[in-house]
Amino acid sequence: MVQLTDAAERKAVIHGGYPDFVHLRDEYNEEEPDDGDDEIAGWKTVHRSKEARLERTKKARTKLEEDFVQLRLQYNVLLHLVREHFRPDAIAARSIQSPVLLTEHRVQHCTSEEMRRLLEESHGWRGLKEPVVFQAPSFQQPFTSRERILGKGFPRDFPTATVLGDALAAQFGPDWLAEGQTFEQCTHEHCFSQVQAESLQGGPLRELYEALPSWMRCPMVVMSTGPGGSGVAFHKHSSAWLIVLEGVKHWWLYPPGGPPTEEAYRALALCTAAEIADAVAKLPPKDRPIEITQRAGEGLFVPALWWHATFNVGPTLGIGSQYHVFDLNFTRAVQEYGDSAFVLYHYGCEIHKAEPLTAAAYFEDAILREPLNFYYGMNQLRFYLNLVRPPKLTLYIINRLLHTIHENLDTKRQMLVLRFVIPSLFDYVEWNKDHDRLLKYSCQGCKAGFEAVLKLTQVFLPGGSECRLTSSLPNVEQLRYSSKCAQCGGQNLFGRAGDPNSIWAHKFYCLQCLDIKAKAKCSSCGEVNQRGQMGHAGTDYAQQWYCAVCWKSWQAEFRKNGMASVHIARTAPAEEHQAKSKLHETPVKQFVLVD
Repeated sequence: MVQLTDAAERKAVIHGGYPDFVHLRDEYNEEEPDDGDDEIAGWKTVHRSKEARLERTKKARTKLEEDFVQLRLQYNVLLHLVREHFRPDAIAARSIQSPVLLTEHRVQHCTSEEMRRLLEESHGWRGLKEPVVFQAPSFQQPFTSRERILGKGFPRDFPTATVLGDALAAQFGPDWLAEGQTFEQCTHEHCFSQVQAESLQGGPLRELYEALPSWMRCPMVVMSTGPGGSGVAFHKHSSAWLIVLEGVKHWWLYPPGGPPTEEAYRALALCTAAEIADAVAKLPPKDRPIEITQRAGEGLFVPALWWHATFNVGPTLGIGSQYHVFDLNFTRAVQEYGDSAFVLYHYGCEIHKAEPLTAAAYFEDAILREPLNFYYGMNQLRFYLNLVRPPKLTLYIINRLLHTIHENLDTKRQMLVLRFVIPSLFDYVEWNKDHDRLLKYSCQGCKAGFEAVLKLTQVFLPGGSECRLTSSLPNVEQLRYSSKCAQCGGQNLFGRAGDPNSIWAHKFYCLQCLDIKAKAKCSSCGEVNQRGQMGHAGTDYAQQWYCAVCWKSWQAEFRKNGMASVHIARTAPAEEHQAKSKLHETPVKQFVLVD
């Protein structure tokens, strides 16, 4: 656990942002015009009096509270879908063949003893600036083979991340994605375990760290294993090395600046590990990365900040060690690698409290260089919130991020990113809603978040094409959203699911149909009677209520005399006959349409 100093505690985020900046929100509220005509919140009518403005604000705040509840409920559905159904594919392809080396690259190779001397000359791993392949030294450690670590009796209760083969998952990294999973729970997937060595009390990872020769140790210890066809998409971090103990691993690497052209960046930025070989083959030779095929018994050192991705050729097992990103000197790195979005982003993180405006420029530059890095986008929003940047400017950042997510990602990946982004929208809504003149921004932020989430969840909710009879989605009965009504057939109508624990629970009904049913006023006799039913769904009479007496009377008349007699009854001129046939008039029309 990190121990904060008194100064750091004063800087910790509280409700509203960093304590030293929270007062800015009051200033923004005072500066914000209140002319009663603001399109941001959808208020078009000019309200001149103070009383009218107060009443308008009260109604808007009440509606926001209701909408905010719905956003939170929809977010819970999103989390359920991500965890149960929409985790990114851990393995997108399987292969027993190594990707072809398209370009010959000269990478330094050395023995284990030469590697040790090289580290002495460079003052450790962090002094090396180029990749190095080296012969692995011999030492006894517990991760000897996949057969052993997957076999009976091997301790597998250490944390692991499993979806790093997806580019987005690689952006967020194992610290965000482990979610309490242990190696025991996901041995069939590509597993990457990265743990601060000093935090380990025991177990095989601790044994591995203690077994490493002292000259090889970095603060974190790593175990990586997976079936053929798995791997890790492009990512960056601090200095690291990995030894392959079993199998073959193919690597792609770029210097800190990343792909040299925008075309190459967009071709590779969102590639899964299994797609990279094909994407690289389509690039011009000058835009291709360094490629290395690493075999059992070989180690590979990857310098800090370098882009790299891997692909397992058959089942693979590796061990390694690396430094934490916080061990890097970004003040120096920003001078050496000003073309690295990774450096720009992390330097902005380092200075954001002391120099918020300068940091904002670094964040923006990083996102311009890597527009498809949603980890940067998410944390730029977090930066704007914590430092209490102007709410209108923050709303622009929100809308831009949500638009980029929607335009560039498929459903699975949108869910993965929104899972991390939406909690920041919660803060945006909550932190501004108690300021009358900033309330409009909370309304708009809540609306933007709700629409973004509903686009993804809607098809799985009652009324959606992917809804299931045995759905286990949480709090469905409390959701209010737009979909196709199962009763009247109307599209994009606002409503809710059918009554829970009923045969209609998996269907969606618009509020108008629900209101007609609740009022229970018979469309035939005009009496209010809860015993009855709606007209058949999908007909012109779907939005009509019929009491049980009228419905049964019509059914009896039809069974007795058939359709012809009912038509005669409806058209007979005698008053007493008309009074009798009134009970049957609408249901007859309804039956004709259904039949």
